[in-house]
Amino acid sequence: MKRSVLVVLALMLMCVPQMFAAIVTELTLSDGTNTAIIDVETGNVVTCSGACGGFTTVSGTDHGTVIVIGTLGQFDINITGKGDAATVDPTLMNLNQIDVSSVGAGTLTVTFTDTGVNKAADSFLLGVSGVLDTQISTSQLDFQAYISGSDFGIQTPPGVAPAGTLIGEFLNQTGLSFANSGTFANPLPGTTPYTLQSKTTFDFTGAGSIQANFTISNNTVPEPASIVLFGTLLLVTTIGLRRNLRRT
Repeated sequence: MKRSVLVVLALMLMCVPQMFAAIVTELTLSDGTNTAIIDVETGNVVTCSGACGGFTTVSGTDHGTVIVIGTLGQFDINITGKGDAATVDPTLMNLNQIDVSSVGAGTLTVTFTDTGVNKAADSFLLGVSGVLDTQISTSQLDFQAYISGSDFGIQTPPGVAPAGTLIGEFLNQTGLSFANSGTFANPLPGTTPYTLQSKTTFDFTGAGSIQANFTISNNTVPEPASIVLFGTLLLVTTIGLRRNLRRT
């Protein structure tokens, strides 16, 4: 009897980490009919729910690089998303490669969410770009960035991360190629940690391929005290160098 109880307790303890696992990064793909939700949980555990049969997913680490390759409905998709742990400051999130091909007209929405970003930001710099095949150069892309003071309610079991507060957006991007950037105030100043979410919508007019990029960076201006301190250190260093030169 005691042995059976110990076995049950051991099994329960093994399940505890999974029961309370936190989703740290989430990539959601939807064509309006089919939806695939790829989650990276604490400890770099990758799960997928929904229309996942056509996807291969590789994750480097928590809040790191997530690569997803496969098919969703009429779309062939190759995405590389980078969370805060995989980017170089001041970049916080980078979808540096969203390659999508379609066999006809249709809409695909790509949402990438990274939680627990612990870098204060007064404002954010958003950068977007894209290249479209000639025959579908009138297709349009929308880019939107969101922030939340919580983890968007991401929990296990997996669920689509709801959008937080809009940071900024670039809508109706079109043409053979385009590139835009802009600075947007943080709608939740002073909030850390926070969750970032990027949403990219592809509206294909026909068969062809589109390559898009979306970057969110920290655009915080140094505090006046920091500027004064830097200036003082620079002045002291300059005086020291002059004295050394005089002695020589």
